[in-house]
Amino acid sequence: MDDPCETESGEVHSLEDRSALRAIDDTIDATERIIEKLRSTRPVILDQLITDVCARCSEAALAELSLDPICAGISLVGTHTPTGVPVIALENLDGHFGDGLRRAAHVVEAPYARTRVEEGDLVVSIKGTIGRVCVIPPGFRGNISGDLARIRTSWRISPHFLALFLSSDEGASRLRHVAAGPRRTELPPRALQRVMVPVPPPAHQDRVVAVMTSIDDRTAAESAALDKLRLIRSGLAADLLSNRVRRVVA
Repeated sequence: MDDPCETESGEVHSLEDRSALRAIDDTIDATERIIEKLRSTRPVILDQLITDVCARCSEAALAELSLDPICAGISLVGTHTPTGVPVIALENLDGHFGDGLRRAAHVVEAPYARTRVEEGDLVVSIKGTIGRVCVIPPGFRGNISGDLARIRTSWRISPHFLALFLSSDEGASRLRHVAAGPRRTELPPRALQRVMVPVPPPAHQDRVVAVMTSIDDRTAAESAALDKLRLIRSGLAADLLSNRVRRVVA
């Protein structure tokens, strides 16, 4: 016969667990809503900022804002060479340049010294899905594949501001306007150099970047919190199920 004290204790424990589970579920729901709100408002805020910039500032062609000619990368990377040069491709434009990057043999990469990238360079996709951008993070050195082009900006424009502009509706529209091919899925470097870009004062550029960075940082923090909540919930649910199983077996 079950000990009444143990049964009562088990029931109380179960009720507490279920209450905690509901509280976590509520927090997860609230966090998901916050993330969705941040993600849905981000492009709206960016477009508003860029529209204001375009209305107030003079413009210049990308060729005038680049320290070096805008060129496409390695046309044929070839077989992965573990000791070779890391090469960024279209699928790597999420900014995570870890061990998963393909590496080109030095003999293959050497003729493409003009498109070697380093911290602060802007990379933009020019084939297939055009207009995806990424600013090279600190510490990275490598090259890019032929579906990307490198832009090394002058002091007149921040690569982070330029990345935001090209990601906005206005920037995307200007890229499509100069794109080639029957479906406008190619962006020749010569055409990219002609794209007109607003050039606000550096302080204004920094403010735009700061606003968007704060949104991205908040989204990342909420996403990390959501992952942690889901992990806690999974563990608590497993404990609750385990307690139920033990009571049934008893």
